[in-house]
Amino acid sequence: MNRKMEYLYRRAEWFAVMKALIVGGDLKAARQEKLTEGWKLLLTNQFHDIIPGSSIFEVYQDCQKDYALIEEIGKEVEADFLSCAEKKEQVYTVINDSGFAMDGMVLLPEKEGTCARLGDGRALPVQRTAQGLLAMVEAVPPMGWVQVTVGKEQGEACENVFRADKRSFETPYYLLELNDYGQIARLYDREAGREVLPPGQRANVLQVFEDKPLNNDA
Repeated sequence: MNRKMEYLYRRAEWFAVMKALIVGGDLKAARQEKLTEGWKLLLTNQFHDIIPGSSIFEVYQDCQKDYALIEEIGKEVEADFLSCAEKKEQVYTVINDSGFAMDGMVLLPEKEGTCARLGDGRALPVQRTAQGLLAMVEAVPPMGWVQVTVGKEQGEACENVFRADKRSFETPYYLLELNDYGQIARLYDREAGREVLPPGQRANVLQVFEDKPLNNDA
């Protein structure tokens, strides 16, 4: 939870700075006093006995309350930035808060959309789902973003390169077969052109061992 909150506050600080720039460079808009309040509480809960789990029970009762407040502050600062962003129908901003370019799947809550494009007009691979339009976005710049616009024009259909039934899965990279117990009876690597499992061997085998330590407690 502590590391999760560190990531939240790193992102919230970035959002807060962008909010200040959007409103003309007003540093008060960065909500630094709220972030400082949350950071102090977060750092307090980095005491060496809390994170590894060696504190007394009452300490964890208190830290759960602290984390709830820490998260509330961080999300409040994030929401403050998002509320000032320009809003357009069927236009979404995909944000990458990491330090390197990212590829990833993005679920766009557009049940009527059939295609998605970047700002330069490039079409993205998409798939319709019950929850919306699933789009593959590539090379979102580090500490940056791209805008995706959803439309209704007919896109080019992609070939389905995956095959599956109850006992086998086929992809461009692997051929996998299961036995009656759900274990992997065959795994063929198409790129390497070879069987991964030795003849007669299985993978995904659940094994249970009885552990009776005699000399050590860990």
